[in-house]
Amino acid sequence: MRTKSVSFPFSVADTSAGPVIQWENGQLTVGFSDYREVPCRVVFDEVSHFEWLVEDELDSRVFAYDGIVEVIDSPLIARLVEIGEMTSETRGQFRHLVIGFNEVSAYLVVVCRAFKVAGQ
Repeated sequence: MRTKSVSFPFSVADTSAGPVIQWENGQLTVGFSDYREVPCRVVFDEVSHFEWLVEDELDSRVFAYDGIVEVIDSPLIARLVEIGEMTSETRGQFRHLVIGFNEVSAYLVVVCRAFKVAGQ
C-alpha cells in the first residue's frame, strides 16, 4: 500500500483536548486543541466513509502515528465503489486520509471529496 504525507497548518500530535467529531449531512467536522492549546478544526466535505480505529488496528509503520497520510490507489475506495457507495467515474475525486492522533492512541480514517482546515 502506497501513501503520501499530507500537511495541515497545525500538528495533530500531542493534542491537549479532543478530538471532538461531529457528523451532519455528509460533512464531518473534527475539532481539537493542539499541543499549545490552540483550537484547530478540519471540515471534510462529501464524506462517504469514516471510522475511528485504535492504534493496534493499523500499522504505524505505514500510517503516521502523529501525522496525516493519504492512501494512493486506496483499496477502501475500491471497496466503496464495489458496494455502490460511489461510482467508478467519481472515485478519482475522493481522497482516503488517515490521521494519527497519538495522544489518544487512535486513528481517524476518512474518505472525502475535499477538506478545509481552520486554526493556528
